[in-house]
Amino acid sequence: MRFYNRVTKQLTQVNPLELRLSRLKSRLSLFANWAGSVEEMVADSDWIMVTLTYRNIEDWQPRHVTQFLRKVKRVLSPDLFGYFWVAEMQQRGAVHYHVVLAVRHGVRMPKPDDEGLWQHGLTRVELVRYVFAYMSKYLQKDGQKAKFPKGIRMFGYSFFALKDQIKFFKLPVWLQEDICKPMAETGRFDLHKGSYKKVKGGYQCGEFFFKSPWAFVGIE
Repeated sequence: MRFYNRVTKQLTQVNPLELRLSRLKSRLSLFANWAGSVEEMVADSDWIMVTLTYRNIEDWQPRHVTQFLRKVKRVLSPDLFGYFWVAEMQQRGAVHYHVVLAVRHGVRMPKPDDEGLWQHGLTRVELVRYVFAYMSKYLQKDGQKAKFPKGIRMFGYSFFALKDQIKFFKLPVWLQEDICKPMAETGRFDLHKGSYKKVKGGYQCGEFFFKSPWAFVGIE
């Protein structure tokens, strides 16, 4: 995949998998910052890691992790503050998932395969303390460069507590920098709390259009 930067006038070749891993690292960092805010502002929280595995390599389907998380929300609500999950390829060629759940202190997750929340294989549940460090180690594995099944999402997340505070940091870095330019330079008012919609060529916030410096050129 090739992208052209209108500002630097440079053409950049991007490997699709490396691009997905870069986005994963960015969102994981965002989750870690959010996790720190939860620990400071939402009293008595715990972090639960759930590992989901498949019995057979061919059992994987793209909606399985989404269905699992819907069941988790029904079981843990309103004590679930948010979650982040990462897909990983095992050496045997099977997908498995690592899911971190932010919950109210003392709330525990029943073993998913025992309770019918995950019917595709085995699960493991454990308490974790250092969320970002625990999740980051999976990004360093060579297995992340293995061939994933077609149509798979490599990660996902959702925030239920303090979600309004992280909207700005979910935007692309170039857009954050544009928004943060001094008012005297741009003539714009403070748009930090605006609602941004991705549109062709950039982002729209009310009457303001932010043009992306990147243009997709093509695939070699």
